[in-house]
Amino acid sequence: MENQKELILQFINFKVDKVISELKMDIEKAFQKDFYLKPEDVEPLISKVFTGEEKSGGQSGNIDALHNLNLVLKQSTNQKELIEGFFASLSELTNYIGFFIFKGDYSICYAAKGSGNRPQKDFKIKKIIFMEPKKLSDPIFPEELKSLLNQEKTIAIPLFIKYKQAGFFVFELKENGNEKLFEVATSMFERELNLLPLKTHGEMKTQQFKTMEKKQESAKPAASGEEDPLLKKARRYANALASDIKLYNEDKIKQGLVKGHLRELLKEDIEKSYQAFREKYPDKQRFPDSIFNDALVKFVAKGNPDLLK
Repeated sequence: MENQKELILQFINFKVDKVISELKMDIEKAFQKDFYLKPEDVEPLISKVFTGEEKSGGQSGNIDALHNLNLVLKQSTNQKELIEGFFASLSELTNYIGFFIFKGDYSICYAAKGSGNRPQKDFKIKKIIFMEPKKLSDPIFPEELKSLLNQEKTIAIPLFIKYKQAGFFVFELKENGNEKLFEVATSMFERELNLLPLKTHGEMKTQQFKTMEKKQESAKPAASGEEDPLLKKARRYANALASDIKLYNEDKIKQGLVKGHLRELLKEDIEKSYQAFREKYPDKQRFPDSIFNDALVKFVAKGNPDLLK
């Protein structure tokens, strides 16, 4: 019940922000035409705020769909589960879902769900940067993508990781009119993707609770023969960071595995991830560099430490 309440409030806030933004744009347009507004110009704006322009019939179904999606995403403990759950939850509302990630100068389809001659895994187009949801008919999208999907029923929504666009989703909808549902759904996916490194056994804890827990655990020595529980968490966090490096640098990793200069190719990503590890676990004596390095060897270098020298 609490999760559903939180989701409904999130959805309402999203709708309110959207209406206010659109209202501001309408007012600016009205004043561009004529400084003095007539009563008949103001009335439609007021009506838009109180009644809206959208049909209300599908809102209940939208809330149910988002509620189910929220539960699925929160239960996901890795990227594979997250993507599969996202696709499965929205498949009944779409003819096609494509998840594109940025690699160098390209946008590459990392995963896809939809039959027929639609873009599938490893489909590649030029890198496309955009900040707001767009229809596929927009000039920014290349013809090789447009030709495979229904342009009027297909939308693309950017995906951000740590405040930087890392790719986008493409949705070919079965019905027009519920585009905003997919904006909220993508925001949920972003949230869980960014929180994955902090998950422990599929359960999220608030940062405040984590801080209290750390103080309590640091006061309790590990039982004889058992690994320090904080060390276990540090290893899981390092594994998640290394897994992210692998996910977004497959081409560089393939090249490095052959030529043997992985660390040089991945220098920037490794340094950023190491900094993130140290911000969370600053005590080098208790959490040595070997924890982070072991994760790199396991996930990035395929078990060969010599490739990271």
